[in-house]
Parts: sequence; C-alpha cells; structure tokens
Amino acid sequence: MTDGFVRVDDSRFNALTEAERSNESTSAVDSTDEDSPILHPVAESPRRVRLPRLGIASKVWNYMADTESVAFKVCRFDKPNGKKEIRPYSPWRGADGSVYWRWTFPPGPRPLYKLPDVVARTDAPVMICEGEPATDAAALIFPDHVTTCWPSGASAVRLTDFGPLAGRHVTLWPDNDEPGRAAASELIAILFRLGCRVDVIDAEKLSATVPDHSDEKREPILKWDAADAAADGADLELLRLVIERHTTTAKAPPAYWSFGRFTMNATGLYAPSRRSKEADPPTLVSGPFEIIGRTRSPIGRGWGRLVRWHDGDGRSHTHLILDADLQGNPALISSQLASDGLMI
Repeated sequence: MTDGFVRVDDSRFNALTEAERSNESTSAVDSTDEDSPILHPVAESPRRVRLPRLGIASKVWNYMADTESVAFKVCRFDKPNGKKEIRPYSPWRGADGSVYWRWTFPPGPRPLYKLPDVVARTDAPVMICEGEPATDAAALIFPDHVTTCWPSGASAVRLTDFGPLAGRHVTLWPDNDEPGRAAASELIAILFRLGCRVDVIDAEKLSATVPDHSDEKREPILKWDAADAAADGADLELLRLVIERHTTTAKAPPAYWSFGRFTMNATGLYAPSRRSKEADPPTLVSGPFEIIGRTRSPIGRGWGRLVRWHDGDGRSHTHLILDADLQGNPALISSQLASDGLMI
C-alpha cells in the first residue's frame, strides 16, 4: 500500500471477461493514464460486487459523497481458508467519458464513513473508531453517538477529510496496538486544529477488563476494538459504564511545526540527509521545540516568534526570537537556546 492506494499485480484483479461483465451492473477494467476518479460521483452503484476467484463480497461498506452518491466502497471477501481480504472499489471515468469501477481508493481527501449521519446529526457527540466493523459495533453500544471511521487503516489518516467534525465533541476508540495509538495521536492533533473537544478511550486498559465482571482482570488483548467489546459485553449499560471509566480528556498536543524540507516531531527537528541517496536517514538538527505563536509590539514593530522547549531536567523554557535576529548570525540564536537546555 502506497499513499493509500492499493496496487496489485495479482491476476485476480485483471479486467473481467465478457461473460463476467454480462453478469455485473458495472465493470471493473484496466485504466489509462488519462482516466480519473469521480470525486463527486453520479454513476449508478453496482448492485453487487464480485471479484474473480473470490466471488461475491460478503460485506460492503459504502462511503458516501453526499446523501445519494457513493464515493467508493470497502468490500470484504471471505476466503475458503477462513481468512479475509479487504478491497476498495471506486468509480472512475475513462478518457472516452465512460464510467467503470476500479479496485482502488480514490485519491484524498476521502469522506468519512457514514458522512450523511455526521452532517445530519450536528448536535450528537461523535465517536471515531478504526475500521468499519468496529464503527458499526460502536453504534450499537452508543446509539446516541454518531459513529464513524476513516478508510484504509491507521496509516491513511492524513488522506481523510475531517472538516465536517469541526467544533464537535469527539471520542476516539483506537485499536489496542501501536498503529492504533499512533493514529489516535495523529487524530488528536487534527481534531484540536478543528476546534474539537477530544476524549480518548484507553483500549489497552479496557481490553484487560471483563465487561460483565468489571472487577475481574485479564491480560490486555492485542488489536482489541469496539467489535470485540460488543461481542464480550452482553450488558450494554454495564459496558458503557466500564468504557466511561477508561475514557479521559485529551490534552492539546505540542505545537510542533514542520516547514519545507524540515520536519519536527516529539524527538526533534530533522533535515533531509545531505547525501544523494534517498534511503539515508534524516539529520537531527535540534531537540524538539514548540512555536507557540507570533509576537509584535502594540504598534506593529519587533515581530518575532515565541518558542518553548523542555531541558534535560524537564523544566520548561520560553524564548522570544525576533525576526530581525534571524537575518543576522544564526549561531548567536543557537548559543542562547543551547544555554537554556535546548539540544542543538
């Protein structure tokens, strides 16, 4: 998977034969470089979804562009060995104007799952899960919430349009694994920028609690999610109480900023390697610091930036860096920051 696109060379994803096309309402064919996704589709959605060698999809989740039009589908195929395959299916327009369906995601930004509900129920709290089955299960547990998710798993958060959630009260229910926690951290930053109030369910602690026997503990269950919780907890009222006990309000993430070729995260500020090989790791420039905001005098003079960081003892430091000083000797600024504990 690359940038949210599913790229496959398996013969199962070749164009359908004429006989197979005659049995389908819409065909899936190879595309040319001139073909384009239908970002606001008006095409008729296939009555059923069939993939050669895997048969008819056992479950299809529709992602809507609006109340009537399907932007794309996420399809599950159950294999004879008990495993499953998940494939995206989206409408495209060929260079000749014809419409066909293709086994790939459209490019971002992609809509949220159950977008019409998100838009219609503006007063309802929102719960974001990871994956469609977990989202559907969470809707049974919390019928007063709008439940939703983003498509294509933990690594594709940035390809989704979360704009419809602006200003809402959002609860995150991540999967109990490292990708789930990383996705939740990325989501928290996005949602805070949208002015949301954000709560987070501690999936690890919740998975270690037996819902119908809340005082009974067990080992945390890897990848445990809302679908597992619904299967575990027959008493939904008790399950909701247990979930509430393991839900906390998220704090605003640090104001790390990346710019141009420089990237900033919790481990520091990085620049691309000066070597020509793309595989070379980036170069660490400094420890992490936040850019809290812009500063100026009451009359619009002395513009600058206020930065904040923590030294090796955990003490917080703030420093005003004037724009004028950035035009001089950068070593003078670096030495001042380093003297107050910022690793340079």
